[in-house]
Amino acid sequence: MLLSSDTQGKGFGSRLIQEAQKTESHLNGWVVDDDQHIKNDGSPYRSPVGFYLKNGFSVKKDVRFTSPQLSAVKIIWSK
Repeated sequence: MLLSSDTQGKGFGSRLIQEAQKTESHLNGWVVDDDQHIKNDGSPYRSPVGFYLKNGFSVKKDVRFTSPQLSAVKIIWSK
């Protein structure tokens, strides 16, 4: 799930996750976990790890995707 930077910080992402948590017993995904990436417009990319931790997810630091362009860590949530 991606939200534009214009909508971030307004609770929309948390509400979407809360709705998914009502019907699903497990949620998972991949998250960039560092702030070293740059967006196409030249601005820094802020890692959303804190957002997912705030919403009850766990970070599985031992499960990682890495490429020359990207490094991401697995996140999971379970009831």
